This record gives sequence, structure tokens and C-alpha cells, in this order.
Amino acid sequence: VTIPVREFVLGELERDEWEQFDDWIEVVIQMGYLSMFGCCFPLAALVTIPAMLVEMKSDFFKMLFLIRRPSSAPVEDIGIWEDVLRAMSWVAVVSNVIIFAFSSEQLAYFVPSLYREEADG
Repeated sequence: VTIPVREFVLGELERDEWEQFDDWIEVVIQMGYLSMFGCCFPLAALVTIPAMLVEMKSDFFKMLFLIRRPSSAPVEDIGIWEDVLRAMSWVAVVSNVIIFAFSSEQLAYFVPSLYREEADG
């Protein structure tokens, strides 16, 4: 069964417009959790793969059936999201260094004045 072009176009115009913010924020939050706290739970990357596949399929369904198809326009980059991801990468480096420093014995070896020794008795 084919849908006449006019009905198809009118059906498309009745749908909501695509908001890219929601799709970007989901990916950025996922990347933030993985990069900032991946050292605490190394299997997070394996958990992220199925989660992102489900996200991809749900976005596919949303684009196909629920929202108006976005118009394609050439762009130079991903806009402000590049700055957000760059800042998040630096925060992830700092947070991973802090997590490693305070959860290992190496900091006590290099800076013993920060640690107190328990007295016997």
C-alpha cells in the first residue's frame, strides 16, 4: 500500500520538530560517566556498548516515525558541544588522577606527611 505524496507530506508537517539538544545531551552524559568514573568500574565500557546500541535504535525509530525529518545542512563542526566535550575530557583527567592518587598506596609513599601512622598499643 503506497501513501500518496500529499498525505505523506502533510503527515510529516504535523509531527514535532527534531530537537538535537536531547540527543546530544544523552551522548555527552554517557561519555562523561564513562570517562570520569571508568577507572572505578572498568567494565563500564562493556555496559556502555549495549546502552548506546539501544539508544541508536530508539533514535532511529524516533527519526523514522515520531518526529519531522530534519533538513540536512552542511556544518563545520559540532558547535558548542566540542567545547563541552573538551572541558569534560580535562575534568575526567583530573578526576581520574585524584581517584588513582587517593585509592592507591603510592601517594602515601611520595607524600608521607599527609598520612598518619597508627601507634601501637
